[in-house]
Amino acid sequence: MKMYPTEFVVSFAKKVRDEYISEIESAINTFEEEYYRVLPPDYDINPLVKIACEVFEITEEEYYSQFKYGRLGTARQVVCFILSLYNVKSAEISRLTGFSQSRVINSVNNIKSNKTPTLLHMIDEITEKLGI
Repeated sequence: MKMYPTEFVVSFAKKVRDEYISEIESAINTFEEEYYRVLPPDYDINPLVKIACEVFEITEEEYYSQFKYGRLGTARQVVCFILSLYNVKSAEISRLTGFSQSRVINSVNNIKSNKTPTLLHMIDEITEKLGI
């Protein structure tokens, strides 16, 4: 699913139906408030990594290793992406994961552009199990 900023959606709605723009803006604001995600302060990343390892069928030792084979890279990218879903800034993701900020940004962008149903299902499974 492609994520669009609020300004884009409102601009699009204005072009489509000017007379309903206030209703559309209200619906967008309600939706954002309902689905806005935030991690608690001093969040411990270990439960997220543990769940990602279970879903990707890798060990935590493999996740934290320097290896790059199999699903390791994707699992690491998904962890960064899920943190970004919770409105964590790239600098904070970098601090939590130990990855460079450019690596975090590339990871998030790679997952955003990858729309395979299997990967999307795995992300949904991880966020459901995370329960935040």
